[in-house]
Amino acid sequence: MGNCCVSTRNRKQLSRRPKESTNVLNGSEKHSPSVGYISAAKKVPSNIKKKRSSENGSSQQKDSYQGNRGGSNSSMPLQSQDAKRLNSKPEFTEQNIDNLFTKYKDKNADCILALGTEELCQDLNLDPTEFRVLLLAWKFNVSQMCRFTRKEFFDGCKNFRVDSIAGLKSRLATVELEVENKEPFRDLYRFTYGFGLDAEDGQRTLPTSEAIDLWQLVFSKNRPVFLDEWFNFLNESQVKGISRDTWNMFLHLTETITADFSNYDESEAWPSLFDEFVAKRFEEPASDRQNRDDED
Repeated sequence: MGNCCVSTRNRKQLSRRPKESTNVLNGSEKHSPSVGYISAAKKVPSNIKKKRSSENGSSQQKDSYQGNRGGSNSSMPLQSQDAKRLNSKPEFTEQNIDNLFTKYKDKNADCILALGTEELCQDLNLDPTEFRVLLLAWKFNVSQMCRFTRKEFFDGCKNFRVDSIAGLKSRLATVELEVENKEPFRDLYRFTYGFGLDAEDGQRTLPTSEAIDLWQLVFSKNRPVFLDEWFNFLNESQVKGISRDTWNMFLHLTETITADFSNYDESEAWPSLFDEFVAKRFEEPASDRQNRDDED
């Protein structure tokens, strides 16, 4: 594996509280009393008049209080979670992302190249050949090993909602748990093949040695039981390259075929390379396979 990335090939290279409504109702609406009411009021004993007056005032205060609480939604106090959201600081800023990118970018190109990738890995306390470096490349949708374009780096940080090394470390730990699930891992696996290709040279098939390196890496947390046997077969058969179809189907093989290959059916649409691998496996005594795996 290279020093700056996973493939052997790269050895060469806002807070404002809403104003409480000042439109406070000054009591209930005033109504012109009728003559009949005034005349009747003159005959009411004073103690009852005081009681009614007191009840009236209490009712007006209540109406005023309800008036303050009512009205349009805009005059209502914000919910606590909304206030918290508005008052909190952004999780990241483009300026901080730009500063981070500038720290690692190449002096002669507007992208992070091999040396900058190594420095980034060092600050993340990662070896360039670690599984989390592959996770970083996957989440940043990097198109080529040992290179982060400005767009890839900015988009990746924004998707992660981070703008610092500490933030990247935290998110990578979360992503590592994410790929324990089948579908995210499948997406990572499919990405890995294209990541390994030399896009600038128009490469369409992975050299076998590089494919083996990438298989070792992508399966580093969940290794198929027959992976070493597969590697031995490829090397002994002097297979020169691995096509994308073979790469993708190999994951399907690991998910569906038992360790002893008893449910492998040649009549299914498996790549011919798999048929040869299984046939050779059954031709060779199990003891010989075990001894060879022990030697490796």
